[in-house]
Formats: sequence, C-alpha cells, structure tokens
Amino acid sequence: MTSAIALVLALPISVGLALFLTEMSPPRFRAVVSFPISLLAGIPSVVFGLWGLFVLVPILRHDVEPFLARTLGFLPLFQGPRIGLGYLAAGAILAIMILPTITSIAIEVLRTVPLSLREAALALGATRWETIRIAVLPYARAGILGATILGLGRALGETMAVQPHRGAGGARAPPLRGDLAPQRRRARARPHRNARAPAGRGMKSLAARRAVNWIMTGLCGAGVVVAVVPLFSVAWLVLSRGFRALNVDFFTALPSPVGETGGGVANAILGTAYIVGIACAIGVPLGVGAGVFLAEKGNGRLGEAVRFTAEVLSGVPSIVVGIVAYALVVIPMRRFSALAGGVALAVLMVPTLARSTEELVRLVPGSLREASLALGVPWWRTSLRVVLRTALGGIVTAILLAVARAAGETAPLLFTSLNNQYWNFSPDQPTASLTVQIFNYAVSPYSDWHDKAWGAALVLLILVGGLSLSAKVLTRSRFGATR
Repeated sequence: MTSAIALVLALPISVGLALFLTEMSPPRFRAVVSFPISLLAGIPSVVFGLWGLFVLVPILRHDVEPFLARTLGFLPLFQGPRIGLGYLAAGAILAIMILPTITSIAIEVLRTVPLSLREAALALGATRWETIRIAVLPYARAGILGATILGLGRALGETMAVQPHRGAGGARAPPLRGDLAPQRRRARARPHRNARAPAGRGMKSLAARRAVNWIMTGLCGAGVVVAVVPLFSVAWLVLSRGFRALNVDFFTALPSPVGETGGGVANAILGTAYIVGIACAIGVPLGVGAGVFLAEKGNGRLGEAVRFTAEVLSGVPSIVVGIVAYALVVIPMRRFSALAGGVALAVLMVPTLARSTEELVRLVPGSLREASLALGVPWWRTSLRVVLRTALGGIVTAILLAVARAAGETAPLLFTSLNNQYWNFSPDQPTASLTVQIFNYAVSPYSDWHDKAWGAALVLLILVGGLSLSAKVLTRSRFGATR
C-alpha cells in the first residue's frame, strides 16, 4: 500500500521535473537543479525517516489530516484519531526517497532522444508540448518505464525509513483510496494513441494549442517546486544539524563509550568506503555486463530469464537481501565481515545497473552499430567502443545511483558486517559503517549521539556528492559535455 501511494505521488512529479529540466528550462537553471537532485539520492533511508518524524509528521497532524477530516470526514476512511503516522506519512516519505532516482534516470533517458525528432515536429508547426507528446515521450517511454520500475523496487525494499511512520499494528491512518480512484479513472479514460502530427481532423486553433502549451509548461514547473521543496528541506536539515557535530575529532577519533561525549566516526567512514568498494568490485561489472547483454543479445530464453531475475531482485526488500547474505556468507564464515556486507550491497546494485544499462543501450541509434559493423569491427568491440561510449553518461549516472543506494543502506549491513568500535582492515572481520552508526546513534537516548548521527549523514552526503561531481567532470572532459 505504501509503495503504491509513493508511486502515485512520485511518478508524475518525477516525469514533469525531468521534462522541465531537459525540454523547457534554461541551461543554467538545469545545471543548478539537476545535480543536487542526483546528489540527494545518496541520503540514507534512516535520514529520510528522521526528517519525516521531525518535519512531515507534524505537518500531517496539524494541517493535512484536519483538512481531510473536515472535507471528507463523513467517510469512514477519513475518520479516527489524527496522529500523523500511517500509510499517508510512509507513502509520502517513500515518494520523496524514490523521486531523485526516477528523475535522474529519466533525465538521462530524455537526453538520448535524437534532436532530429524534435526538429521534425517543430518544423511541422508543433508547439513545445506537442513536440514532447508526439516525439519525445514515445521515444523515451521504455526508459521512463524502466526508471519507474527501479523506483518502485526501491520503495518496495525500504525498511528503515517506513517503519517509524506506519505506527502501531492496530493504528489506522487516513487511507487514500478516495485519492487513488481518480488516478485510475484518468488512466482508463486515456487510451493509447499513435504518435502523429498536430495537424489533421479536429485540429485546435493556434490560441488553444498555445494555451495548452503554457498550461503544461506551468504544470511541469509546478512539479519542480513540489519536488525541490521537500528535497531541499531534507538537505537543509542534514546540513544545519550535521554541521554542528563536525570537528577534527569527528573525522579522526573512534566512537566514545556509551554515555560519554566526544569521539568520532573515523572507523565508520573508512568502513563505508571499504564495504562499498567491495560491492562495486562485484556488482558494477556484473550489472553493466548484464545490461549490455540484455540490450544486445537478450531476445532469447536466456535473456528473458536474466531480465525476469533482475526485475524480481529489484523488488526484493533490502532486509531480505541481508538475511540471505547472512545465511550464505556469514554462517559459513562463522563471523560477520566486510565481505558479507559487500556481497549484500552488490546484490542490491546488480538489478539497478542491469535494468538501467539495458534501457540506455537500447536508446543508442542502430545506425552507429551498423556503421561500425560495416567497417569490419567485431560485435564485441562495437559494443565496447561504440555502444558503451555513446551511452556512457547515462551508465555513469546509473552507477552513481547504485553506489548511492548501496552507501545509504542500513538493514543489510545489520545482518552482514554488523558494526565495530575499532579500526578494521581485514575483509573477514566485522566492520563499522556510517549507516549503521547513524541508526545506532539515532535510536539512542543521548543528545550528543543524535548530533553525531546528523553529522555522519552530512559526511555521507558529502562523499556521494564528491563522487558524483568527479564522475561528471571526468566524463565531460573525455567525451564532451553537451549532447
């Protein structure tokens, strides 16, 4: 239920935001907004949960739920105590969490749409929105669907962010059945139509078409506001509360004993880099290779089996992956370890990379492959030097999103790498991580540990941002910045 609510809330906002940034906004505004959105994908899920408790739940309790009770209180669905916890809060939190993932991939997919399609529609007299509707969206439909599946997979797999907002098992929050029904009716009322030029039978007047264009532009711009406000609220909460905990000891000292102030999270910073590095060494080659195989040679039974497996794994909750890794790695080794944590995170990375890489490689024009093969270049070299090079920007973004998700996971590491109060450089020993440290500090009764939790979240955000910025600079300097 919470995942369905999250998808209903996040999908139209994400697509509208991606369309506005790629098709409507000025380049400077696009650069200012798109990078922070991709950066926010690296915030740990437990931080979104804390933001929900501190910011979202009070708003729901004092403003949203009383309004629903006044307007729709005659329905049993909107009756009951107004506590701010329940499906509505959990669905909103998940929607905010998956919004950067869907938006980032959708932006890369829309950027791969050939410019000739836009030019052809505009040459026929189409407005900007008509160009998007008849040329851009049909071409990018498969990629946007893949991004939606990845976002739904993350929503289905989240545990740490949703648990505090669903309330007790017997509590009943205001459901949204009345809000979801119009969405279904609108979906049934809009049958599929083939892409065609705006001219023809029943052609609207130029004034009406321009009005529709301005209305849709305004709706996409409103999607930017709706998406940016909560995301930047999360970022501001992390920055404002985390900055106070940063000092020299925070980056160089070990955690202090229970009940004492001071100390740091230096071992957790090193442990996070260690575990994520193991996960990348395992998951990135498997995920990218599987995506290229599915796009180039995935039409047979083996391809269907691999694709089905990736789709299933993308929806498996992260805590289930942690339990499986515990059974397959921890129990045979008879100890928690960084290797077990890396394996669990790699399993979470592979389906995301495989689905994203497949959709991005499929968008590479077939003429490039044909030209390379016509010159006598082998198929494997064509895939490596032509196809991957063309789709490199999107693949790098997919890798960064996968790394961001891996770096922000808490539940799998509780079953695999556990934690360590000391330094560890061995892959077969328990290892500290920032996400587990954030979780332990956040649920503690000590205010000093609460400040350290926000500081650790800020450090994790900085690490993911530095990685994202470095990848963008390296990719742009080698293969060009514009498309």
